[in-house]
Amino acid sequence: MDAVVDEVLLPAELQLLQPEIEHLAGPGPRRIRIRQRAFREDTRTVSDHVTYAFPFDQAAWLLSVAFPDPRDTDQRLPELDALAAGVAVDEGSPA
Repeated sequence: MDAVVDEVLLPAELQLLQPEIEHLAGPGPRRIRIRQRAFREDTRTVSDHVTYAFPFDQAAWLLSVAFPDPRDTDQRLPELDALAAGVAVDEGSPA
């Protein structure tokens, strides 16, 4: 599963903080939440990126969102966690 997480991580030169990687427990499918804060030099902006990975076999389904204002992330995270917990993953479906 480390390979899936590595694919989602932003380039090191964009990261302002160490990425937060959390294996979420509770109801719903197995999932990993990856939260990253990035800085873009060209636009001089800071943004938060939250990705949920739903791993299976050697792959994963991804749900990702970016917040242009990092203050919105803490406010929306509980809603996103609830959404991720309600996702129904059919591992047998063709891509």
